[in-house]
Amino acid sequence: MSPHDVVAALEGKDVAAVRSAVTAEHPGARAYAVQVLVALQVEGTAELLTSALSDPSWPVRAAACRAAGRLPTAAPTLDEALCGVLDDEVSAVRRAAVVALGLRGATSAGPALVRALEASIDVDLSAAIVDALGRLRHGTEALVARLDGALRSAVLVALARVGDPSAVPALVQRARQPLGGVDEWYLVAALRDIGARPPVYEALLRHPRPETRVIMVRVADEWQHTHDDALDHVLAAMHDPEPLVRRRAAFALPGADHEDADPRVRAALMAGLEDPDEDVRHYCQRALDGEPT
Repeated sequence: MSPHDVVAALEGKDVAAVRSAVTAEHPGARAYAVQVLVALQVEGTAELLTSALSDPSWPVRAAACRAAGRLPTAAPTLDEALCGVLDDEVSAVRRAAVVALGLRGATSAGPALVRALEASIDVDLSAAIVDALGRLRHGTEALVARLDGALRSAVLVALARVGDPSAVPALVQRARQPLGGVDEWYLVAALRDIGARPPVYEALLRHPRPETRVIMVRVADEWQHTHDDALDHVLAAMHDPEPLVRRRAAFALPGADHEDADPRVRAALMAGLEDPDEDVRHYCQRALDGEPT
């Protein structure tokens, strides 16, 4: 059976022909067949994919991984086989297995993915593993170990997904050091999504690096609807000696005409109209006028 025969079987929804193609002589036919198993909802798909993961042709193994990632049903044996493919000799197969485990939510694969991350020297593969660990909410320690490497952005996103409070000290320490613009946002999102206020929060708001103080004002802004004292930190930042920090604080202040507005907000905005920095004055005026900043 050729790949064209598999296409014809798929168009005719010939389940028996597709099942037969999984063991066809032509590797192209086998690779295509394993991918359409899920689309046709063939009975025993998990078992067929598990078998295909040991196919002698690497494109077939990779195709089986991709198909496994789309299989909506629980299949512990398939997940175990995917973990075995993490040691495949072909990097494309290893990466496809990692992605499949993440998409499947295979929590049992967490330890195997951590080991794969520790052993990986391939940046693309490592990035895929980091993403999968985030999806599985596993591997905080291994992710934190990569926080200062080339995968920092991906690690920050994954830590936000994992939501483990034990990562907070490392995130706080990272906030003390220079970060790129997009990574600052990822760091803010991670602290927000983890939902645990670090014990040194106030200390970071007084950190000598203005950029670090800006990060923490952003966190306070994100927390205004969930933490009662977040507004206190934003208001305090309006008195920061650095214009960069005051700008972010003014940007974070809610409109003074909001029905639930704290009386201190209007006072801070009015005072901000006298700020020596033009942008601070601009943001305060917009907030007083009820315009979004």
